[in-house]
Amino acid sequence: MRRRYIFLFAGPALGWIGFCLAAAISHGPRYFGLVVPGMIVFSPFIFVVGVLPAIFTFWVDDALIERNSSRPLRAVLCCVFGGLLSLGLFHFAPFPLPEFRSEGLVNTLPGAFAGLICSYWAGREKRPPKSRGMGWGITNRE
Repeated sequence: MRRRYIFLFAGPALGWIGFCLAAAISHGPRYFGLVVPGMIVFSPFIFVVGVLPAIFTFWVDDALIERNSSRPLRAVLCCVFGGLLSLGLFHFAPFPLPEFRSEGLVNTLPGAFAGLICSYWAGREKRPPKSRGMGWGITNRE
């Protein structure tokens, strides 16, 4: 349950940090100073836009846990998946402030950063073994 909340709440916030980093790479370092003020001003917009990609990335991470993938592999694959989602989101959904918009592969940075950090932070190497329906205190006495 804790893993869901990491993706749900930290994912969009980390995506915003990645977005500011992409804007700083594209337009200069003065845009990286918008991280904290932007988080306060744009927080509803950040979470509305970022919650759906965060949920999809959580599903990918959860499926990789089901397959008993290693933690670094999960983090890298969630990074790639989040980057693809971010690229698609910024390509098809116009951002209201065109002076912050980045071009090309730099648009993958918000989703890639959020996917990588959330997947690694959420932890858990493997799923705990499932019970075989034995229940509490049931023994096989003959």
